[in-house]
Amino acid sequence: MKKYLNYLTAALFLSLAVLSSCGGDDSDGDGDGDGDGGINLGEVAELINGDYTATSVTQPGDAGDWDSFVLTISGATASGADYAATGVPAGYEAVWPASGELAFSVAADGSLEITRDGSIDMDATQSSTGADLELSFEVTTGAARTNSVNGTWTFDLEKSAN
Repeated sequence: MKKYLNYLTAALFLSLAVLSSCGGDDSDGDGDGDGDGGINLGEVAELINGDYTATSVTQPGDAGDWDSFVLTISGATASGADYAATGVPAGYEAVWPASGELAFSVAADGSLEITRDGSIDMDATQSSTGADLELSFEVTTGAARTNSVNGTWTFDLEKSAN
C-alpha cells in the first residue's frame, strides 16, 4: 500500500508541476494570443507614426525621381493606420496613391506585413527604434506606363525627427 502512495504522490506532484507551467501567457506579446514569437503590433503602432523620407527607391526599370517623396503615417493602432504620400513623380500614382489606409498583420514567418488600401501586400522591416522602414511590394497595372511601373518596388525610408 505504501508503494502505491508513493506513486500517487509522485503523480500528483508531476500533475501540479505541469499545470502550473500552463496558463494564459501570450509569449509573443502582440495581443492576439497566438504565441508565434513574432512582432508586437502594439509596439509597431507606437513606433510607426511619423514622416518618412525616401533614401532609396529601387525597381527593375525606370524608377523615376523620388528625391522629394515623403510618406506620412498617422493614427496608428495595432490594426492599422492612415497614410499620405507627397512627392510622387508624375505617372507613378499607381505605385503610391496620394492617401489611403494601411492594415498591419503578422506574416507566417513572424515578420511584419502591411496591406495598403486592402489590396497591396507589403513586406515591411522596421528598425527597433522606428527610425528606418523598408517596404517592398509588387505593382501590377494595365496602365499605359506598364514597363515603368510594373514590378517589385522597394522603398528604404528614414523617419524625420519631429
